Amino acid sequence: MPSSLKSKIIIGLLGLALLLLLMNVSVELLSKKSSVKKIQITGSEILGNIVQVLNSYNIEQNWRKKIFFRRSKYKSLKYIYRVKTPRDLLLPFLIRDILWQFEKNPRMEEGLSISVNKERAKTILKFRNEGHLLFRLDLISDKKLIRKHSEIALIVRFKSGFSEKDIRKFLAYRYQLTFLFPPDTKLLAIKKEILQVDKEYALLYSDDVSDENYLLEPAYSKAQLSHVVFTISRDFNDAVAFYYEPKSRLARSPIFNFVSDKFRKNGRRLIPLTKLHYLHGSSENEIISRFKFFEKSGLNIGKRRLLINAEDFDALLKYLPAYFKKGNLLLQF
Repeated sequence: MPSSLKSKIIIGLLGLALLLLLMNVSVELLSKKSSVKKIQITGSEILGNIVQVLNSYNIEQNWRKKIFFRRSKYKSLKYIYRVKTPRDLLLPFLIRDILWQFEKNPRMEEGLSISVNKERAKTILKFRNEGHLLFRLDLISDKKLIRKHSEIALIVRFKSGFSEKDIRKFLAYRYQLTFLFPPDTKLLAIKKEILQVDKEYALLYSDDVSDENYLLEPAYSKAQLSHVVFTISRDFNDAVAFYYEPKSRLARSPIFNFVSDKFRKNGRRLIPLTKLHYLHGSSENEIISRFKFFEKSGLNIGKRRLLINAEDFDALLKYLPAYFKKGNLLLQF
C-alpha cells in the first residue's frame, strides 16, 4: 500500500474518532440539561408576592397573621395566612390584584394554579403546584376596621390665558376637583359646565388679572372700586372661595383694606393664597414626591387643600390610582 494512501487513511480515522468524541460530549451535555429539574415555587415566594399587594392597599401588619397547624392533613402546608380586611376596601379589587401579581410574574406562573372560594364569612385562595397545596390565604372582612387615610382637596390653578378647551380636558376627569381662575369674562361661559359635573371653582385675584371689567386699580375712585367688587361678587356668586395673592400690587396697595372690606360686605372674605399648600416641582418625580409627603403626613388629621398648576396636573395623574388604592380620598373644597 502506498505510503500516501496509508497517511490519508490514518488522518481519516483520526478525524472520525474526533467527530465521535465530540458527538458523545454533546449527547452527555444535552442529557444533563434535560435532566435538570425545574425549581419549585415555594410558599415563602407566594407570601412575598401577596405581601406586596397587601402593602399597596395599606393593610396594617396587625391585621395579618400566620395560623400554624398542630397537625395538618396537607404535608406541604404548615400554616394558613389570615388577613382581616377593613370595611372601606372592596374585596374583589384586592383579589383581582393578587391574581394579577402572579399573572405578570413568569417565575410564579410556571405550574402554579390558584383557586378562589367563598366559605361563609371567608374568601379562601389556594395556591397549588402540580396538585400540591403550597399556600392558603384566608380573607376575612371585619366591619370594625378602617384604614388610616388621607383627605385632600385639589385646587387646580389656571392662568389668565386659559381657554375653554383647557378646562374641558379637566371636566372629563372623574376626580373631584376645584378650579382656581382669575376673574374673567371667559369663565362666565363655562362655569355652568363646571358645576354640572360636580366640580367647583374659586377665584384668585393677582397681577394675572387682565379682564378690564374686573380690574381693581389703586388709581380708581372708591365708587369705581365698589362697583368692580360688586360686579365680581355678582358674576361669580357660586364660587366656593375668593383668594388673593399676598405679593400682588393690589395686596400691597393702600386700597386693599377698602377693597377687602367691600368684599366682606358683599358676603365674601378674601383669603390669602398662602393658606393653600403649594404642590410644585421641577420634575414629575418631584411633584409626586411632594404629594406623597402631604399624603403620609395628613393621615387621619382631616382635609388638606393642595394647590397645583394646571400644567403640572398630568404628572400627578399617574400616581392617583395608587393613592386611592390605599383608601385615601379626594374631596371637594
